[in-house]
Amino acid sequence: MDTVGPGDAFRQVMACHSSTDKKMIPCKGYLAREGYSNLNVRLLAAKGEIPNPGAVADACERDNIKLEPDYETVLEKLSA
Repeated sequence: MDTVGPGDAFRQVMACHSSTDKKMIPCKGYLAREGYSNLNVRLLAAKGEIPNPGAVADACERDNIKLEPDYETVLEKLSA
């Protein structure tokens, strides 16, 4: 795995729809699909503040959880 790649940036972490104003929960799908391309995610994961994106992706695969390929697809499904 490369440590830096296309689209790599220090972005905000996408929040789960279960997040509140007082407690942000990272979106597991975002972590699994996009996590390592976000420097902020890598930093927070290294500090143990959010789950490791690789472990989340492995758990989704192990539990046969289908993840959408990207956020645009999520929005399309939510709009339908």
